[in-house]
Amino acid sequence: SRSRPALIRAEFGRSSGGVVNIAIKSGSNAFHGSGFEFLRNDALDANDFFNNKFRRARPPFRQNQFGGTFGGRIVRDKTFFFVDYQGWRIRQAQTYLSTVPSLKMRSGDFSELNRIIYGPLNPGTPFGSNLIPESRQDPASRNIVNKIYPLPNTGGQLSASTGQTINNFLFNPSVKRNDDQGDIKIDQNISSVNHLFIRYSLQRT
Repeated sequence: SRSRPALIRAEFGRSSGGVVNIAIKSGSNAFHGSGFEFLRNDALDANDFFNNKFRRARPPFRQNQFGGTFGGRIVRDKTFFFVDYQGWRIRQAQTYLSTVPSLKMRSGDFSELNRIIYGPLNPGTPFGSNLIPESRQDPASRNIVNKIYPLPNTGGQLSASTGQTINNFLFNPSVKRNDDQGDIKIDQNISSVNHLFIRYSLQRT
C-alpha cells in the first residue's frame, strides 16, 4: 500500500523553510500575571580601548528592558482578557575615533604632508612649502571647515604613508532610545464551537 502525502494547511503555504506560528495568550477563569526586568549598566562594563588610551572616563550607559503580562476573566467561562507590555530604554554614550584637519591645515599650512600641493589655477605649479596663501583661500570653504570640522582634541598618530596626523579626534555622542509595545486581547466564547476575539496592538519607537 502506498502512504498518503502529508497535508499542508493552506495558511502555511508550501515553503521549503521553517514555519513560525505566533499567537497571543488568552485569559482564563483564574487571574495570572508575570513581570520582568533586564538591566545593563556601565557600572558592570569595562572601559573602551580608545578611552583608556587617551585617559577618558568610562562613558555612561543605561539600558532597561522591562514589562509584564496579566490575564483573567471578565465573565466566568464567557469573556476573558489578556494584556501585555514591554518597554525598552537606552541611554548610551558611544566612542568614536576620527580624523579632522590639524590646526596647521585649517590655516592653509599643509607642510606636514609628504605630498606636493598644486594650485588649480596654474596646473603643474606647486604651492611653495605646501603653504596656501590666505589670498588663495576661498572664504566659503574656510567657513565650511570651521563650522563642520571640530578642532583636534587628542595627539593622534602619524601616518607613515602621507605624513598626516590621523585619529586626532575622540568623541562620545549620546544615544537615547525609547521603545513601547503592548497588546490587549478580549476573548468571547459565543458557544461551544464559536469563539470571537478582538486584539489591539501598539508599537512605538
